[in-house]
Amino acid sequence: MFLAIEPPLITTHPWAPSGTSDIKSDILWQYHNAASPSDPFNGEAAIWLMNGTAFTFQDTVGAPPASGHAKGTADLNGDGKSNILWQNDNGQAGAWFMNGTNPTQETIFASPPPPSWPLTVG
Repeated sequence: MFLAIEPPLITTHPWAPSGTSDIKSDILWQYHNAASPSDPFNGEAAIWLMNGTAFTFQDTVGAPPASGHAKGTADLNGDGKSNILWQNDNGQAGAWFMNGTNPTQETIFASPPPPSWPLTVG
């Protein structure tokens, strides 16, 4: 159960479980319990597959490195699937390449920008 969350991100390239596909937007959540920094679930990410406003499926996809925050979703490798963009508090950015709700590859971008340069997807 997610007690507190970062603002959710709406995907532009929907996730699809087990090879099914739809063109509906889904929601990426990230758990954050500011009252308890030692909470072992802090940072966990989850995806809700949606049918309009109806929740149809949930999957926890894992946690980024410490101080990592989900910043957006985009199809970074042209396969038609959403990938998750992350940025750490120190500015370091990276991505999880996804197959449905499963990360298949994690990458860190070469040089972090200064922390005052937040990652923006658009």
